[in-house]
Amino acid sequence: MKAFNKDIVRSIRHSLGRFVAIAAIVALGCGFYAGLRMTAPDMKLAADAYYDGTDLMDIRVVSTLGLTDEDIEALRDVPGVSGVEAAYSADVLATLNDEQYVKNPVVVTRRDFNAGEYSDNQLDRMKLLDGVRLHESTKAKLEVYARTFGKRIVKPFVLVVAKDTEHSKKIMEYVSSPDFFDGYYADKVIEVNSTKKGAEKDENIELLLSLEKPENKIEIVIHVNMLKEGWDVTNLYTIVPLRTSETLTEQTIGRGLRLPYGERTGDEYVDRLSIVSHDKYAAIIAEANDPNSLVRKVYFIDAVADDVAPQGREFCPEGHDGA
Repeated sequence: MKAFNKDIVRSIRHSLGRFVAIAAIVALGCGFYAGLRMTAPDMKLAADAYYDGTDLMDIRVVSTLGLTDEDIEALRDVPGVSGVEAAYSADVLATLNDEQYVKNPVVVTRRDFNAGEYSDNQLDRMKLLDGVRLHESTKAKLEVYARTFGKRIVKPFVLVVAKDTEHSKKIMEYVSSPDFFDGYYADKVIEVNSTKKGAEKDENIELLLSLEKPENKIEIVIHVNMLKEGWDVTNLYTIVPLRTSETLTEQTIGRGLRLPYGERTGDEYVDRLSIVSHDKYAAIIAEANDPNSLVRKVYFIDAVADDVAPQGREFCPEGHDGA
């Protein structure tokens, strides 16, 4: 044993520099390994202490259709949850190299329109008819663009914003009836609001989440302030707000600003999100002239949409209320 120890000491003494270098490398490796092993637990402890000290959330719950007061109460009743706070979010527009990577939101209305000459029902039906007219024209333009440049065909849809659930129900009945383009859209429309429960609600959610898929036949979505954070699609091209309290709701517009091909194509029809709003003509013109407004352009329905109706059907004449 003594001979062995002497041999080790002799070997170290004859190559002391090499021994010190190897020992330093081993020491550094052990130090790094110990640090890596402790990094994750230390980070968790530090984050937990910071979250507790500043009352930050541990879990963020986001719903495609928004959260109701009942949902908030249900979250509060979950074991281990000490507090729940509801919040609203807003969309913002980002500019990179002087270019916005979103659609151009524009307002489409009738020239010199006087809403006072029509009842609420007539206005609703007129905007729906014009919205579908614009939708069919946009659908044709998108297909032409896709076939011309060898891209996938985008299937657009219309988002109808109702005032309340009762209003939404009436709109659904009208759009599904034979009075609306001979019932062509009866199986191409869904209604999304807080009254939908069970299997019907689940089915509508599935349809909403798959709206971008070509096999999804839905072309019109009717909702009552339900489609919030977590629901953004690339194929929303027409918004029809009915009896809304605000001229334009940026939160609603934000649902359709994403571009289907990830960037602007230079084609006006592919890069445009249209909002049909006849009943606030003067306010729309004023907002379009506001340099801080999200919407900076106004188009007139007779200038942006050809007389295109579903399956070649004759379009209702101007002023017709669908009754």
